[in-house]
Amino acid sequence: MKKGIFYSTFTFLSLTIMSCGFDAATTKTANEVVEKTNKAIVDVEKGLILFTENGCVACHQVNAKMIGPSLVDIAKGMVTKLL
Repeated sequence: MKKGIFYSTFTFLSLTIMSCGFDAATTKTANEVVEKTNKAIVDVEKGLILFTENGCVACHQVNAKMIGPSLVDIAKGMVTKLL
């Protein structure tokens, strides 16, 4: 998962630099993206710890329905409510 986020960020930054040129604004934007990505990685790690320590894995999986809904299904429901 970390590799996917890293490669996505790297690709985004590369395309940004190539298309817009390399200037101070691009550098600032790139640094902001990297900071947000690093924060997201930490949040995912904290979430995984909470998910396993609280026993959620007994009823839920990421992509498959067990006793409770999958995390993907839960996230879809949250997005629908936000819209």
